[in-house]
Amino acid sequence: MRASSINEDMKMACAIAISQLARLPVPDIVKRAYNGLDLEFGREYIVPSIFDPRLLTTIPISVAKAAINSGVAHSPITNWNEYEF
Repeated sequence: MRASSINEDMKMACAIAISQLARLPVPDIVKRAYNGLDLEFGREYIVPSIFDPRLLTTIPISVAKAAINSGVAHSPITNWNEYEF
């Protein structure tokens, strides 16, 4: 996508993606990383764990879409299936 800068739209897209991900059920791989602790959104779990593999696809896609929509992307993505991991 080669964005020329990071703008407020991209930052907001990142923040929203993180907040939405935190509210989803926590994958077993993350629970195993925390020795089976039953994590769920709430007072003790407001930001997704760094071990959550969904971070690799959710955040970059949201930020890329914001870059394209706000006009800072030099190479807009046309095939989102290839962009995803």
